[in-house]
Amino acid sequence: AGATRGAGGAALGRHLASAAKNEAVLPLDGRGLTATGIRDQVAELTRLGAHARTRAPLYHVHADPPADRPWTPDERAGYWEAFEEEFGLQDRPFAAVEHVKEGRAHEHRVYLRVRADGIAIRMDHDHARREKVGRAFEFSRGEQIVPGAHNRAVIAALAERRRLTLGRRNQPAPIVAYVEAQHT
Repeated sequence: AGATRGAGGAALGRHLASAAKNEAVLPLDGRGLTATGIRDQVAELTRLGAHARTRAPLYHVHADPPADRPWTPDERAGYWEAFEEEFGLQDRPFAAVEHVKEGRAHEHRVYLRVRADGIAIRMDHDHARREKVGRAFEFSRGEQIVPGAHNRAVIAALAERRRLTLGRRNQPAPIVAYVEAQHT
C-alpha cells in the first residue's frame, strides 16, 4: 500500500476520477459523506479539513492485492478494518474508488485525518505501519511475504505480539518460521 498526506483539493479528485491510466474507475462506498462521485467526495473532505491545525488534513492510501489472488469482499473488508485500527481511523469519513489497471484491481481511499477539535490524527511512521498491516494480512492469507524496507522490524513486532497473545514468551511464533523459510 502506498500513501500520501496532503490538503486534497481538485487535483486529487481529478487523479482518482481519471480513466486515462486505468481501464476502469469504479465508485465504492465511502463513509460519512453526503457527496456522490469521487471528485465531489474529495472536495467535501477538503472542505471538512479546512479548519484543521495541519496543512495535510487528508490521507490518501491505496491497497494493491496480488494480481494472481484478488481479495474477496470479506478479505478486502478485513484489510481495511486492520488498517483503520492501526491508524485510529475507524470513525473517520472517507471516499473510496477502485481502479483497474492492466487487469489488476486496487482500491484508493481518502480519509479525513481531522477530529472535531481541529487536531489531526497522528500518522507517525506510516510507512512501517502500513507494511505491518500488509505483512500480517499476507501471512493470514498464507501468501508470500512481499519484500519491504521494514520487514525485519515488522516481523519481530508481529512475532512478539503473537507470543504475548499466546502467552508463550520463550517459544518462537509461527510467523517467524514461515518468514525465515521464505528468505533463506
